[in-house]
Amino acid sequence: MHTRPALRADARAWTLAAAAGLLWTQALLPAVRAADSPYLPQGFYFDWTPPGQSPPVPTTAQCETIHIEYSRGAATGPNPVAPYYLQVYTSTFIVPFVIQAGLSDSDLSFDWPVPFIPGTQYQICMFDSNGVTGGCQATYSVYTAPNTSFQDPPVCTNLSYPHPDQVLGVTSLVDNGPLGQFAWIPECTDISVQPTNGTPPYTLTVAPALHPPYNITSNTMDPINWTVSLSWGTPFFISLADSSGMTWAYGPLHSAQGTDTTCLSELTTIGVSHKEVQPWVAAVSGVGGVVVGLLIGVLGAMFLATRRRRSHRRDRLDTLHRKSSSVSVTTPVLHHPSERYSDMPTLPTDLSYQIEPFVMPSELGAGTSASSPSNTMFDTAHTRNTTALTTNSARSRSPPASFMSPTSTAPPASIPLLPPHPPLSAENRTPSQVFVVHHDGGRPPVTVYAADGTEIVELPPRYVDSNSNSNHGAAGSTGSSSDASMRPGPGSPLQPQRRQPGAAPPKTQRRVAS
Repeated sequence: MHTRPALRADARAWTLAAAAGLLWTQALLPAVRAADSPYLPQGFYFDWTPPGQSPPVPTTAQCETIHIEYSRGAATGPNPVAPYYLQVYTSTFIVPFVIQAGLSDSDLSFDWPVPFIPGTQYQICMFDSNGVTGGCQATYSVYTAPNTSFQDPPVCTNLSYPHPDQVLGVTSLVDNGPLGQFAWIPECTDISVQPTNGTPPYTLTVAPALHPPYNITSNTMDPINWTVSLSWGTPFFISLADSSGMTWAYGPLHSAQGTDTTCLSELTTIGVSHKEVQPWVAAVSGVGGVVVGLLIGVLGAMFLATRRRRSHRRDRLDTLHRKSSSVSVTTPVLHHPSERYSDMPTLPTDLSYQIEPFVMPSELGAGTSASSPSNTMFDTAHTRNTTALTTNSARSRSPPASFMSPTSTAPPASIPLLPPHPPLSAENRTPSQVFVVHHDGGRPPVTVYAADGTEIVELPPRYVDSNSNSNHGAAGSTGSSSDASMRPGPGSPLQPQRRQPGAAPPKTQRRVAS
């Protein structure tokens, strides 16, 4: 009966469990991804600002040689290990340039001529043989060298450009469409970079000016998403490299004003910790978050299912209790017959079920005088209250106002009285009149009339033996033969006979007791 609601309750519980697990996973995994891609810990510093120049001027003449120096300084990241490399991003090319800067830890300087044409913007980042970063410098602009022109440029040391086959194919998107090479992307929105060729794994590098870079690694060719967690106006470059050395780069890009800046506060909170999160730690943390979320969901589902089972069981018990309490059997109380009252059941307070005993007509007249077999009229009120289980009926009788007899003029005999009981309401009162006519001396037939046309079958009377009743011998021959024909003999059982009704009494003589 309650199987289907229980199944629905279990299904809802398991749905809640799955939702709880997913929410836990979503709450944990973003923190793991954010912790796995903050700024890289900086292991050393470098710059090429000329002595006495303060503040630095971010410009360089074409073919000007810059003197780059680097040292451990106050860096807190891993110790750098030679050789060192320059990674140069430009606005002219869509590939970064990687230049070897120093071969030993004893030589901590490097001279590099800037070969780019005037109008080029470039940004230099530096790292060691193990990938420990020295950070990125500001974005510099190239201007025309003195005593030169665009038609007569200066001569610089040749710079090897990558072959077109070494350029990595990339599809880059932002929220409103393809990513432009010099675009302004609203802060806290996403940049999606997907390789179209090359060999995994791929490394996406985000290089903001005057900051250490970000690194995000992917083992598939699926899109790599990065949220622009830079303040408004910050310039940066992005690049993608595969395991074979193919590269791609875009920039300079800028962070534009956005409608949501919550990612900036989250990045600040994460950036307080300088501990490096290894990829295996991030993976294990993600799996652990999924397991813990599922465990919490299963426990919650079991708790909810147990509560629902108890609630259904309690509802069934309450329903059975209400059904059992709605059916009550009232046992009538029988009184000993007296001279004036007959046995009648008491009126029960619960009308849903009532048992009324059958009372023989002889018991009703036991307390009256034997010399009152004359004609009697009863005014009977019947009340029926039917329910789905039983039928209740209450009968009330009142003393007759008169009696009728076509052959006798004797005064009316006394009629046994019934004990008083509370009157019934008007809607439960259904009056009907029954007329019983007896002949003088109790001679048959006894005629029964009902005002509403109800058919009444008279029960056979009980006769005493003719030897012990001398009144039958004094009766007329007609009456004796009639009585003898109805008296049971020793060999034949008493058979009930239907009495033939006599003539109806005139309506003018009928009076109804109120």
